[in-house]
Amino acid sequence: MLALLRNHRRGLKADVLLNKVKGNMELDGYKSVLVGVGRMEQWDLAREIVEFVKAGGRERGDEVLTSNWFVALATRRLEEKAYDATCDVFGYMKEFGSVPSGETIETFAKLTVSGLFAQTFFCPRLRPSVVDDYTPSKTPSFGSESH
Repeated sequence: MLALLRNHRRGLKADVLLNKVKGNMELDGYKSVLVGVGRMEQWDLAREIVEFVKAGGRERGDEVLTSNWFVALATRRLEEKAYDATCDVFGYMKEFGSVPSGETIETFAKLTVSGLFAQTFFCPRLRPSVVDDYTPSKTPSFGSESH
């Protein structure tokens, strides 16, 4: 993985190194590399790896994308309380065209009850302001109610 990251910084395509190791790599190995690359937020490199695996016919359908490497990455980010980064993972998952699994949906549900959403909806500075337009003169009267 370090060699992939180094080569990527130098402008070399991932397939240069991946072609050298493909005989020793299983699908789980690619998934592990993808999790590491995703944690480093190297999404262009991740895309190159996914395209390499797809071109080699190593996955069945969208297995590389849906076999939980996004979930593993999102779960890890959630455990770290890196809520913005977790949202980014889901954004890239959508951008990559990945089909969400049940575990993906469960992880997203955990995110929605996490600190990010709690901060957004309960933190006064982040909450949208609400105008209370209750004025007794604008409220219809239904008889002689005492207030």
